[in-house]
Amino acid sequence: MKKILPAFCLFAQITFAQTPTLVKDIYNGTVGSLSYYGETSRMANLNGTLIFGANDGTVGAELWKSNGTSAGTVLVKDIKPNDNQYFKGSDPTLFITIGNYVFFAAYSGLGELYRTDGTTAGTIQLSTFSGSEITNIGTTAYYANNGELWKSNGTIGGTSQVKDIVPSGDSSPRNLTNVNGTLYFVANDDADVLNEEIWKSNGTSGGTVKVKELNTNGSSSPTGLISFDNKLYFFAFNNDNGGWGLYKSDGTSAGTVLVKSGLYDPSNAIAPSDPIVFNGALYFTANTAGNGVEIWKSDGTNAGTVLLKDINVSGFQGGGTHEAAVLGSYLYFSATDGINGIELWRTDGTANGTVLFKDIRAGNGSSDPAKLKTIGTKIYFQASTAANGAELWQTDGIADNTVQLPDIASGSMASIPAYFTEVNGTIFFRATSYGFDVELWKLDINSNCPPTLAPTGNITTNQKANSSVSTTGTNIIPTSVNVTYQAGKYVQLNPGFRTQGNTVFQTKILAGCN
Repeated sequence: MKKILPAFCLFAQITFAQTPTLVKDIYNGTVGSLSYYGETSRMANLNGTLIFGANDGTVGAELWKSNGTSAGTVLVKDIKPNDNQYFKGSDPTLFITIGNYVFFAAYSGLGELYRTDGTTAGTIQLSTFSGSEITNIGTTAYYANNGELWKSNGTIGGTSQVKDIVPSGDSSPRNLTNVNGTLYFVANDDADVLNEEIWKSNGTSGGTVKVKELNTNGSSSPTGLISFDNKLYFFAFNNDNGGWGLYKSDGTSAGTVLVKSGLYDPSNAIAPSDPIVFNGALYFTANTAGNGVEIWKSDGTNAGTVLLKDINVSGFQGGGTHEAAVLGSYLYFSATDGINGIELWRTDGTANGTVLFKDIRAGNGSSDPAKLKTIGTKIYFQASTAANGAELWQTDGIADNTVQLPDIASGSMASIPAYFTEVNGTIFFRATSYGFDVELWKLDINSNCPPTLAPTGNITTNQKANSSVSTTGTNIIPTSVNVTYQAGKYVQLNPGFRTQGNTVFQTKILAGCN
């Protein structure tokens, strides 16, 4: 239906809009139920139900679940009941879905491993826990306990130590990594001195062995373990081979070899980090004397391990793969060229194809894109502007479609969204709408809704609003301008709204996403 009015026209058009919504105010007031800091895994998808940790202000930080509704967001179990009023809650974290359970770490005493099926009775302690990570081979969880490697199938009877590598001390297994069904990890086998090397395990004591002694003069301190090209790739330190280098292993001593040496600046010896596989190559961050911190790539050969591009030729910090994400034929990451601040970049794997994708905060200011997570056909991330602070953004790989979703924290306050976890077409995440009031939010991604923005100032270009809008006398359309104003439910033209000569004003009702 179209109604012609003097100086402007109104019409309705069925489109859609994505709007983040608060799932539940779990901790009433301004304190917040979710962790404001820390980026360890805080949420998991268990067969279509979100499992997470939250603090309701009564029992402390405990185990919760949600189906996306306020009524369906409930406490699963008070793991640490009747505890000290100043240290309430078991503070569950390190969530990982393995089979029909979510395994997680919590603290009712000194630190324990738990698993849950989403019910109170099905949430049980399996053992104590002393590590900072949980990984899986099939339906078996591997983790560190009492300084050694343990495993669990989710039952108390099926939870046991794999091997006591250092009977008189701790081997402190870490960087637990699945490569084609074999567990690789870093461990120390000397009770008196640090001697960290690469180990592997098939889940038995006899099959848990050191792969190779890489640094005979001390610890090689491997880090950044990742599965690539059906092998284990990692970074390790060896003074005889130029300090920090990239290594690969087929699981044998002879097949554990140096790929590329000298991937560090001797003045600070920062290890390479954040490996990610993209388009048949391994990408990572390295700090070298000649180029500073930049992105490198490797095909698994010495000659094929090269600097991708010196993005910031005049500065120390260029690009990095920390929290990078793959979408389609590109790898997206944060970088600065020394001119535009830290912004969203992307690469197709070539130097010429490594470019600034979106300058979100124009000029030399930085939008600091972070928490990049590919979900479906988009990347969701956190970015900051002067007007809105750190808010939720999305991109589908088109620069013009890289936009902020509706402001969660009003004005320049930051909602600082993170922990993006997809469950049946809904993205759950933590965000704050006011100060430290960090709660559980969600975003429906099944509606194919375009983003919306709150209107500001005079209407001089196409603008979008949230669920509804009432215009005021500050909304003035200048002469000879065609403007489309979009809102979720209705547009109410209050007294004082006016257009100037030869102006066409149209409103589109964005129905379907309130």
